[in-house]
Amino acid sequence: MPIATSEEAMATRAEWAERVERWEKSGLSAEKFARREGYKPKQLYWWRWKLRADRPLQPSPSPLAEAPRFLPVHVV
Repeated sequence: MPIATSEEAMATRAEWAERVERWEKSGLSAEKFARREGYKPKQLYWWRWKLRADRPLQPSPSPLAEAPRFLPVHVV
């Protein structure tokens, strides 16, 4: 297993966001993905947690705003 270089340790938030996204899309376990990419599974888990925790909360849409509106139609 390769040892993380100082460059790896200094990866930016954007780089980790991209790595976490690739991991999630890969369908691989954190262990397999990290081994393949050369870093530790704990780093993936931590960054996924950190990125989600820092995401601004978006207000949930009102159920009434999403419900379709129907008007009565009278056929003459």
